[in-house]
Amino acid sequence: MELMNSNDETTSVNASNELSTQFGKDGLLRVLAEGKGRARARAARWLWRYEGRDVEQALLEIVAMESDSYLRVQALWSLADIGSDRALATVDEAAKGQDPDVAQMATKASAAIRNRNEKQR
Repeated sequence: MELMNSNDETTSVNASNELSTQFGKDGLLRVLAEGKGRARARAARWLWRYEGRDVEQALLEIVAMESDSYLRVQALWSLADIGSDRALATVDEAAKGQDPDVAQMATKASAAIRNRNEKQR
């Protein structure tokens, strides 16, 4: 988990890949809940590989409650890939926020979720 927090991009990505391979969704959710800084953001982004209400809920909590813009953007990016209609209220609210990076990613995530869900109907 500590190596995921490294400022060295290669180290951080390699550690994220290793943790995801060894511990899967549960490991990433643990890092999201207990990790620090960059490690939490990495976990938020790597969770795009795992669908499920537990993953979606964890990402939505990040979007709704955290102040770290980078972390919120990473969570929104994953929600763009795996989010369901249940995510739209929180994502749409984030799109109205003051942080331009978060608002931009939330707008993209909302469109991606709507587009994917429309294709599934």
